[in-house]
Amino acid sequence: MANGAVRRIHVVWQTLPDGRVQLPEHERCVIMKVCMSVAMVALFGCFIVGCSGGGSGASETKPIEQVQAEAKTMDTAKLQATVDSYKAQIASKQGELDKLSAKIKELQPDLGAAAKNMLGGLTGSADAKSGTADLEKAKAEITKLQESSGKITESIKALQERMDVYVKQMSATK
Repeated sequence: MANGAVRRIHVVWQTLPDGRVQLPEHERCVIMKVCMSVAMVALFGCFIVGCSGGGSGASETKPIEQVQAEAKTMDTAKLQATVDSYKAQIASKQGELDKLSAKIKELQPDLGAAAKNMLGGLTGSADAKSGTADLEKAKAEITKLQESSGKITESIKALQERMDVYVKQMSATK
């Protein structure tokens, strides 16, 4: 084949004894594989959308008024499913918060050791300079973790507030 040449595939149709026309076995297999691949991708996409709640799951940014309006239109089963979704999201965020808290507690002894290093070598030694650098690094890391922790706490509060709307509506419909 010459450089840049396009290979053309000619499909040869088979004529059956009863007059019908069909593709040879090889082409049918290729077409079936392509169709199955497309179907699997579509099914996988539906699965992903379904598992993520399809946009109707737990949201910390959805306005409270919209949450209240949605809750009024839901039946008890849908309300319970939504509450469960919020509970799972809150538990996930709480797990993240616990990990951050553990990391902060882990860094605090390092902060103390760095301060002792700095104070122990007030004469301008290399240990004092190293202690100052370690102290600043630990402070910066703890500050960053505390900011992340604060964001997650706010997220949990927002999720809890929205979940309470659904719980309240669920108790009103019973």
